[in-house]
Amino acid sequence: MRVVALTFHDIVADQADLPSHSDPFYRITAGEFERLLAHLRKLGYQTVSSRAFHAWQQGSGSIPERTVVLTFDDGHASHFELAAPLLVRYRFAGTFFVTTGLIGKPGYMTWEQLRKLVFLGMEIGSHGATHRPLTQLSPHALAEELASSRQLLSERLGVSVQ
Repeated sequence: MRVVALTFHDIVADQADLPSHSDPFYRITAGEFERLLAHLRKLGYQTVSSRAFHAWQQGSGSIPERTVVLTFDDGHASHFELAAPLLVRYRFAGTFFVTTGLIGKPGYMTWEQLRKLVFLGMEIGSHGATHRPLTQLSPHALAEELASSRQLLSERLGVSVQ
């Protein structure tokens, strides 16, 4: 079985919204994102959460024949403002990997927005507490970075976070 997995970072309304120092590798316009979702829907793809995909990889559970896993990194406000409405429109779901230290800061989602994503059936995952490169942390710092983020998300959102 072939599974498509796509990861997104920042989503912008259009190219004019971009700062001059913005790296085009890490962004997509809302129009491009919508065209991609429309194409995936036309081809018969269905989304599964990262958790469901991982379970299938481990031999438990099943996934549709045409599966796409859509993930969003860092917790940008645009994920709630631009991506989520399009996901709902095309009857897709996504997994939003959130950096807890960025929640509520300018340009990032708030706790209320994250709770709304959960209500919409989206999965929330941990992207660490501080967004430090995980491969550069000591084993103790790595464990703390991941455990603290996961625990905070679980407590504040009332869902199990992996």
